Amino acid sequence: MTDRLALIFAQFLGSILSKLPFPFLEKFTEALGWLLVEIPNSRRRLLLSNLTHAFPDWEYSKILNVAKESSARMFEMGFFSLCYPFLSKDRLRHTVIYDECTESKLEELRKTGKPVLMLIPHTCLFETLATSPFFRPLGHRSLGAIYRPNKNTFLDTWITNARKTVGIKPFSRRAGIIKSRSHLKDANWLAVLYDQNAGLRGIGCSFLGRPCSISPLPNLLKKNADVICVHAIARRQSFFRSKLELDICEHLNRNPSKEAHRLLENKISKCPKGLPEWLWSHGKWKVNDMDHEFFGLQDKFKSILPEISPSKSNRLIVRMPNWLGDIVMAMPVLKMIYLGRPDLHITLLCKPQYVEWLESLDLANVVYALEQKHGIRYYLQFKKLRKDYPDAQLNLTNSLRGDLEAFIIGAPKRFGLQRRGQRYFLNSIYNPESLSNKHQAQVWSNMLTHFGFRGKFDFPPLKVQLRSQADDSKNMRIAIAPGSQNTPRKRLATHVWVNICRDILSNHSNCNPSIELLGTKKDLKICNEIEESLSSENIINSAGTTSILELQDRLSSSRLLICNDSGAMHLANMIGVPVLAIFSVTNLQRTGPIFNSKKVLVHQNDFEKELDLLSKIRSTVAELVQQKEFTFL
Repeated sequence: MTDRLALIFAQFLGSILSKLPFPFLEKFTEALGWLLVEIPNSRRRLLLSNLTHAFPDWEYSKILNVAKESSARMFEMGFFSLCYPFLSKDRLRHTVIYDECTESKLEELRKTGKPVLMLIPHTCLFETLATSPFFRPLGHRSLGAIYRPNKNTFLDTWITNARKTVGIKPFSRRAGIIKSRSHLKDANWLAVLYDQNAGLRGIGCSFLGRPCSISPLPNLLKKNADVICVHAIARRQSFFRSKLELDICEHLNRNPSKEAHRLLENKISKCPKGLPEWLWSHGKWKVNDMDHEFFGLQDKFKSILPEISPSKSNRLIVRMPNWLGDIVMAMPVLKMIYLGRPDLHITLLCKPQYVEWLESLDLANVVYALEQKHGIRYYLQFKKLRKDYPDAQLNLTNSLRGDLEAFIIGAPKRFGLQRRGQRYFLNSIYNPESLSNKHQAQVWSNMLTHFGFRGKFDFPPLKVQLRSQADDSKNMRIAIAPGSQNTPRKRLATHVWVNICRDILSNHSNCNPSIELLGTKKDLKICNEIEESLSSENIINSAGTTSILELQDRLSSSRLLICNDSGAMHLANMIGVPVLAIFSVTNLQRTGPIFNSKKVLVHQNDFEKELDLLSKIRSTVAELVQQKEFTFL
C-alpha cells in the first residue's frame, strides 16, 4: 500500500511540476539547493567532502557556492525525471541542443551500421538524451538503456513504461545484461551510466586523485564485435535544456571503463567550477568503507597507488597520545597504517612539543599542533579541522576530552579502543576480551587487525635522520634518565641513582666514562641533586635543555641508557640504543620497550635489598659496555 501511495504521489507531483513555468522551477531548485547546503545533513557532508578532496586549493567560500549550485542541479535532475512523462513532444524535442559538429558525428555513427555503446556520466540532465528524438540510430535500429531498478516495484514499472513511451528500450542492470548484449549484436545503440560506485565487484581506478571502484560493465559490453564506444555528456545550458558533447577516440575502445573516467576527469578539471552539474553528492569514492576492512586496502587498488594524489586522497586523522612513551609505542601502529592503507593522507594531532620530532620521522603527511588553550576556546580549534572533511579518525587517547575532540571534527568513522566504560562520541569501537599482561602496542595492533589490517606485526628499530653524528670518541658515554614526567612514583630514589653513577665512574675508569643526565624541566630537581652529590667533571647535566629531537641525538651518541619506565626509555629503544630499565610501580609487560633492540628490564620488587638491585645493575652495565659493536643509526 505504501509503495502504491508513493507512485500516486510521484505522478501527482510530476504532473503539477510540468505545468509550472520553468523560471519558477529553476528558482525553486536553487532555493532547495541552498537549504540542503545550509542545514546539516549527511548528504551535505558528502557533497562538501567530495568537493574539498577534489579541489584542495579552493577557498571554503568557493566550495560552498559550488556545492549550492550542484545541489540545485541535483534537484533539477529529479524534477526532470518526474516531469518528462507529462511534457509534450514539442517540449521534449527542444531539451537537447546539437551543434553542427555533433550532428555530423551522430550521422557518421548512423552510417557505419555498427553497434554503438554510449557512455554517459551522471550530469543533471543526462535523461534529456533519452527523451530527445534525435539521439537515436534511426531506421530499423533502436536505442536501449541499462538502468538500475527501483526498489518500489510500482515506481519501477511506471518509470520503465515512461522510457518505453519516448522510444527507449530499457534493460534492467539486475537481470537484463544478456539481453542488452544481444541488443548490441543486432547493431543497435545502447546507453550506459558508467560513473557510479561499483563497490566490491568493481575495477580499481583513480579518479580525481582518489581511488574508486568503477563498473566493469562497459568493458563487458565492448567484447561484442565491432562495437564503437562513444563518450556522450549532456552539458547543461539552461533549465531543462542541455547540449550534447560527443567524444570518439581509440582509447575508449581499448578500455571503455577507465578511459571514460579519464575523459570525465579532464572535463571536470578544465571547468572553473568543477562541472557542478555532475552529481557530486553521491558516494563515488566509497573504498574500504566497512569497519572490518578499513585498514586493509583491497588488492585491486594497489596497482593505481602511483596515480593517487596525497593532497586529494582519503584522509585519516590520528589523535596521538599525550606522553612521549605512549607516542613511541604508537609508532608501530602508524607503520601498520602506512602498510595497510598507503593511499591515505594522514594527519597527526599532538601537543606542540612533539611536532618537529614527529615531522622528522616522516610517518604522516601533516603534523598538527594542538593549541593548549582552556575551556571552550580549546575545542574551537577543532572546527577548523572539521572543514577538511576527514574520512576517518583513529583515537589513541582514552579520555572523554579526546573523544569529544573527535566528535567535533566529525569524521564519519571514529575508531577507538574501549578500556573502561562506554565511548559515546566514537562509533567504531574495539573491545578486547582482556587487557591484562598485553603490551599496549600489541593491543593497538590487535585493534587495527580487527578493523581490517592484514599484515604481520614486527617491531624493528626505526631508521631516523639524526642532526648530529654519534660520538665515536674513545670516551664511553652512558646516558641516565632518572625522571618520569607523568608518574613520579616510577622514579628510583635519588641516592640510588647517585650510587649507580659512582659505580660506573669507579668500575670503568679505564674507559674514561662520562655520564649525561637527561630529562625534562620537571626532572631538573633530581638531576641537579645527582650532579651536586657526585661533584665530578665527568657528569654532564642536560636536563631541561633539550628538545625531543636533541634528546634523540644525545641518546644516539650514548653507549647505553639507564632509566626508569619513561619516554626516554622508549625513545632510545626505538632508535636501537641499548637500554637498562628499572621498573617499580608499572607493569613491564604492558609498558616495556617494544622495539627489537638490546634491552635489559629489571623490576625493583624482585630484589629485597637495595644492594642486590645495585649489584644487578652493576653486572648488567659491565656486560653491556664491554660489547664492542653497537649500531648508531
